[in-house]
Amino acid sequence: MRQKLIEEAQEAAEANEELITELADLYEVIDALMETYGIKRELVLAEQERRRSDMPPARFANAVVLKSELSYCGLRNECKN
Repeated sequence: MRQKLIEEAQEAAEANEELITELADLYEVIDALMETYGIKRELVLAEQERRRSDMPPARFANAVVLKSELSYCGLRNECKN
């Protein structure tokens, strides 16, 4: 199942128009892993919040991933091509 996580993450990383679909697939694998290992979503979300408080502000907010001539800037599509 961990290999499937890697495969889905790679597909999401390479997605253009299908990003939402690929992220949904990634969530499915994450949900299955959490169920397999008995990890509650609340624990993951609490850890995510803890890590956010330990990170510099907006660590990922300004990330730009370029693929060919397309650019993607966060979930709000704040980039100008």
